[in-house]
Amino acid sequence: MSTSFKRKVLLRYSVLLIAAVGMTFLVVLLSHLRVESYSAYTRDLSTITDKEHNVAIVFGSAVDDIAKEPRPVVRDRLLAALELYDNGAVDRIVVSGYEDEINQDYNEPDVMRRFLVAQGVNTTDITEDNQGDSSYDTCKNVKQELSINRAVLVTQPTHMSRALYLCRNMNIDAVGYTAEQTPSRRWLITQTTREAFGNVKAVFDIHVRYSFFDGR
Repeated sequence: MSTSFKRKVLLRYSVLLIAAVGMTFLVVLLSHLRVESYSAYTRDLSTITDKEHNVAIVFGSAVDDIAKEPRPVVRDRLLAALELYDNGAVDRIVVSGYEDEINQDYNEPDVMRRFLVAQGVNTTDITEDNQGDSSYDTCKNVKQELSINRAVLVTQPTHMSRALYLCRNMNIDAVGYTAEQTPSRRWLITQTTREAFGNVKAVFDIHVRYSFFDGR
């Protein structure tokens, strides 16, 4: 094989690699811009007290199932939902997350419910969604299983736009109420990177998975 031929092959693959990287970057960027535009639906407490959205949806994340305590991210979400509840902005709270139904040794919604009850929330005002394995699943379950069409979504700012994008594109009249976010720099970098690719998946989920399969 001649040197010139090797150079041509190398150049061809280099061009293909650059094109692939460029296309990936474009997809991530366009998805990010599309999803992040939904941050406009975020509200503060004073604009939620009109009772138009009387159900709060709290998205799950890691909990300490041994101590039956929410970890900081989930705890901050629950405290934000509690603020809505105590101020009369909502009168129901849905706690959604993952439950290990096989080993039965991990249950995010149960831990979340226990925390809210300990803070004075009436048990009859709490609904558990034990199939909220992802943000997509939470929104789908809220719409299809719980028949909720209007809601306040409670999560951190880095996750809020994606949650709003998913729920609103499932025809849920959703607004967002952000939980406190005081992460380390390392956590923030990790979360921002995760959300960048999570936004791509969200766009795919809505336009393919929901439009052609789950939403029918």
